[in-house]
Order: sequence, then structure tokens, then C-alpha cells
Amino acid sequence: MMMEMNDLVDRLYEEIVKKLKNKEEIKTTVCVVSSTEELELEEALKEQYNLVYFAEDMEDSEFERIIIPRLSIKMLANLANGVSSTREEEFILTSLLKGKKVAVLRKGVEYYAYKQSSPAPLYKMYNEYEEKLEKFGISFEEEGLNVQMEIERDEGQSSAKEIYFFKKRLVTEAALQKLYLQSTTEIMIDKNSIITPLAKDFIRTHHLKIIESGK
Repeated sequence: MMMEMNDLVDRLYEEIVKKLKNKEEIKTTVCVVSSTEELELEEALKEQYNLVYFAEDMEDSEFERIIIPRLSIKMLANLANGVSSTREEEFILTSLLKGKKVAVLRKGVEYYAYKQSSPAPLYKMYNEYEEKLEKFGISFEEEGLNVQMEIERDEGQSSAKEIYFFKKRLVTEAALQKLYLQSTTEIMIDKNSIITPLAKDFIRTHHLKIIESGK
């Protein structure tokens, strides 16, 4: 009788371990708002995320966050003013209202290309639109891998106490400046990450706390 009980316990334990492993393998689903395949983005995120492309009949339960690879001038202006002229824009605004995380890839922001030729007041207006989107909760990422960045808050701590888990291998001054402007003072990086000389200066002068994972 005792042997049968031990066998039952062992089988139950193995089943629980199997279910936990399967749960760990479930990836976060990201919706990419693009009319074309984003092969570079797929390659960058395939290890941690399942990517699906926007479709008009898509339910918000099918994804947990959104990536916008290219942000046109028209889409920037519309989103900043809370209006939509396309189904994609309506989808993004509705997702924001539902609390979904949205990220824009900086290399796909159209108005950046006109910095040298644009009248200063016009360029400033579009820059202010970008700032409005950030206030809405849309993040602007330096490159595709930055989308893997996560925010964790300890229970009972204020929102000013944020630890960013920085998944990029290269830590640059520009990336740190963006985090600093978001009131981030503690950043966790991989122990193999490379911090550029300018980034080290920024860390020192702005008193940022860098934590290496595993320590």
C-alpha cells in the first residue's frame, strides 16, 4: 500500500513539473501594426515573443502589447490629437484606452528625416506630438531589441522607484538619457553587457544605479 502511495506521489510530482515547464515556455504575444512583413523585427524578438500582424477582425485578447515599426507624419499627428483616419489608428487608440503597452521604433519615425531641412517651429510641433504620445503611454525605442525592456515595480513602492530590465547588449548614453527622463534611477543589465564611455559618464554624473543580473 505504501509503495502504491509513493508511486502516486511521484507521478503527481512529475505531472506538476511538466505543467510548470509548459507554462514557462508560453511567450508573450506582440501585435505588429504594419502592412508588410518585418523580418528584422521578427528575428530580433523571436526568442521571447510571438509576433502577429494587425488584422481588422483582431480581438485584443490575442495580444498583450503593440509595436509600430513605422510612424508616418499623419499617424503621429492623428494619434497625438486622439483622432483616427484609418483602422490602424483606431486600433492603436482603442488599445491604449484598454491599457495595452505600445512601442514605436525610432528608426521608423518619419519626421526625424527632415530635421535638417524643416523650419524649426514645424519640427518642434512634431516633437511636441511625440512628447504627447509618450504621456499617453507610448514608448519610443531606439531599436527593435529595446522592445524587450520590461518595467517592474515593487509592491508598496511609489512609481518613481522603477527598475528597468535592460535587455540590449550595448548600453548607450542615448538609451540612458531616455530612461533618466522617465525618472528611472535603477537599471538592471546583463553581466555581459557593454557600457559605452559616454554612457559611463552619464551614469556617474546623474547618479544612476546599475545592477548586473545575477548579483
